Amino acid sequence: RRRGQRARALVLGSHPYTTRPRENCLDTFEGEGGAGAAADASGDGDGGGGSVMSLDEALNAAGFGRFQLCLLVVVGFALFADACELMILPFLTHGLLCDPHMDATDEQVSMISVVVFLGMLVGAFISGVVSDLFGRRVGFLYTTAFVAVFGLLSSLARTVAGVTMLRFMVGVGVSGSPAAIVLYTEYLPSQKRGSQLVMYLLFFSVGTLFIAALSWATLPTIGWRGLLALASIPGFVILSLAVPFLPESPRYLAIKSKPSRLICSWRKFTGVDSAERTLRRVAAFNKHPLPIDFKLEADAAATDAPDDEQHVVVTSGGRTRRCIQSLVLAVKDFASDVSMLLSAKSRKTFALVCVLFLLMAFLYYGLVLLTVALLETDSDDEPLCKGSDTVHELTNWDYLQALISNAAEVPGLLVMFLLLDWVGRRVTLSVSFALCGGATAFLLIPRMPSAVQCCFVFLARAFALSFNQSLWVYTTEVFPTKVRATALGFGTCFARIGGGVAPFMVSQVLFDSSEAVKMIILATCVGTALVSAVLSLLLPLETNSHYLTETTLPEPAPAS
Repeated sequence: RRRGQRARALVLGSHPYTTRPRENCLDTFEGEGGAGAAADASGDGDGGGGSVMSLDEALNAAGFGRFQLCLLVVVGFALFADACELMILPFLTHGLLCDPHMDATDEQVSMISVVVFLGMLVGAFISGVVSDLFGRRVGFLYTTAFVAVFGLLSSLARTVAGVTMLRFMVGVGVSGSPAAIVLYTEYLPSQKRGSQLVMYLLFFSVGTLFIAALSWATLPTIGWRGLLALASIPGFVILSLAVPFLPESPRYLAIKSKPSRLICSWRKFTGVDSAERTLRRVAAFNKHPLPIDFKLEADAAATDAPDDEQHVVVTSGGRTRRCIQSLVLAVKDFASDVSMLLSAKSRKTFALVCVLFLLMAFLYYGLVLLTVALLETDSDDEPLCKGSDTVHELTNWDYLQALISNAAEVPGLLVMFLLLDWVGRRVTLSVSFALCGGATAFLLIPRMPSAVQCCFVFLARAFALSFNQSLWVYTTEVFPTKVRATALGFGTCFARIGGGVAPFMVSQVLFDSSEAVKMIILATCVGTALVSAVLSLLLPLETNSHYLTETTLPEPAPAS
């Protein structure tokens, strides 16, 4: 009799070990519109056979308007906050050295910058994986919260070790850029993508200017603690705007239409809608309503995974068993994403992008930190800080030079804007690297006047910003939606390795008066720029004017 009961239970699907294919997450939503949305998504409701559109067609039909501008403000100011926390490093290290109560050594302050990049290395990987598994919105919110909370707490630290640990957590938060740029990119119509990504990246340049001006105004008066506290304010402002407003990416919702129970439960908890309902709201906000019978085309390749035996969830049994099963499926999803990046079609692009991110960060952050280091080596006639026997006070002229150097970010972004759509992403990358190397080479001239040196630092920083942001744009466009955030996460992991090496390099200039050491480091920067320029031309794909793809890389276009 018991055998018969087990047999009937297996047939009827009530046995605790019975499994079934993943269902659409909308089928489990309760409340207003849940069943109707699921019916519409499956195409079984009334009006079947209506206006069927692809994701790109639907985004283009929804138009570009108020929604994208509001989204730009939210994600842009998050990038602004990240720039403040990142570009504050040279001023923070100088403030710690000049604080007699902290008793900081040269090695300790150099380690702070390294630890920040180590945190960014860890956070970049986590942010990319979380954004591809749980959504761009989740990745954006948790990293922004890290930046704001730990940025404020670091201003209260009583020891150098405390500052170091808290800045590590800030680094974890700053690494959330992949979630923000991916979310914004996936809401842009194809014809607006290039120009609007430049507008988004402009917030980073404005942030570098803001933090240089804020340091000038506050560091000599209220010290590094006040500077850190004020720099954390933008993060809290962004959180107050993002929590009620920020939506989920429709591209993510489309390809994750059949998620695991863990992700499905998270969507119910946060009230995430389907891709179609999200697009309808965007279109209504932009006053470009979509057709009443609008539906996204049912592309089997755009789903997260096929409905086969490998994609199953536990239908009954203990909560622990269901949770473990969902986590296993999440790990399988991540393994699938990695295997796609390492496939024969994408491995060359992925490898080159990772190497370019490493070299880019080494060069870019090296030049950023060198801005203050070079000023410090030219301040030998200025009075010493109270807390150091070797570090001199920064004068108004020193702060002005740092502000001018950071102002180079804006014309650098303009150069990128003019070149991106004209000559393409790859050529823009290569030209920017080459010109940055040329400007840095002039810094090798010994005993250069301070004003002339400032001009060449300005040019080097301008072209450095150009190749930095161009690489972000290219990586966002070249990888498909399914692995876009993960690919950016891996790329930024390599960037943090390169950025972590930069403080060691700059510390040699700051604490070693040897002219030969300075020449060797600057020559290394020049060589890095030239190698990167060549590698940029080896990228196999050009993404200019391409639609974003969902599950495969764009097809190679002939060189123009």
